[in-house]
Amino acid sequence: MKVCKGWRILAAMTLLISFGWGEASFAERGDILDYSSFDVTPFAEEGLMVQPVAMDVRQVRWGMSPEEVLRRENILSYEETLRGGLLEITVPSTSIAEIPCSILYVFSENRLSSIFCTFHSEPFRLNEDVENYRHLQVLLEEKYGASLEKEILWNNPESPYVANPQSFGMAVALEDLRYHTLWNTGNTLIALTLEGEDLRSQLTLYYRSSTLEEEETITLRETLLSEL
Repeated sequence: MKVCKGWRILAAMTLLISFGWGEASFAERGDILDYSSFDVTPFAEEGLMVQPVAMDVRQVRWGMSPEEVLRRENILSYEETLRGGLLEITVPSTSIAEIPCSILYVFSENRLSSIFCTFHSEPFRLNEDVENYRHLQVLLEEKYGASLEKEILWNNPESPYVANPQSFGMAVALEDLRYHTLWNTGNTLIALTLEGEDLRSQLTLYYRSSTLEEEETITLRETLLSEL
């Protein structure tokens, strides 16, 4: 992933997405220590069972430090970019559900605030992107529950591919067709999108912390303004 493109996408997602969020977790508010980052379970009173702290997304919780994320996600090779109060850690070549992708972890003031995944597309196998979108959609619904919004939008109702499902991949690449699904778990916004750009389809998966949303938006805006 090119840094400039990553920042353009991140800026657009950060400044345009606005949703209501649920109550913050204890760990994100700083009320208790997040034992999940240390792979230990706190002591309990006699006779009481203590459940392990659940992760927010993937193998991480929002607010984790870069070092914790690298360890939890077992990241050995990565690129690092620091701009103002935002730190980017990019894993250029990995996979999710056996689909090749790159992953961008964003830290606001050294705390994990969002994750952006870009899946690698084959120029002449456009329908695979549609199949991959549907595959990821099913898996995400299995893990995070029913979606908040599910949209298949024809930007061009006169597209010659409307009645030809076998050519929906081409319709996406030409920006005639767009797929979009949203989840809101209460403390995380998840957006799965398939859309066209420069005659190619682009499949992306975006996770964002509700608690750190405002902080990341402010930090990003300050960083962008400092460059003008």
